[in-house]
Amino acid sequence: MLEEMVFIGEINLQIKIAFRAFERLQSESTDGNSDQIEVWSSIQLFLIATANVSKIL
Repeated sequence: MLEEMVFIGEINLQIKIAFRAFERLQSESTDGNSDQIEVWSSIQLFLIATANVSKIL
């Protein structure tokens, strides 16, 4: 039971990270002066977080 709670907690954290990265990416894309490093780091963070969820599941 404790293991399941730890996994669920980590999935929840990774989903929050993915949403935050997606929000950053959206705000950068609507801005006329988007910073390429910020865009690519947001994309990378989103992909890593979603891959972590996939690994846990």
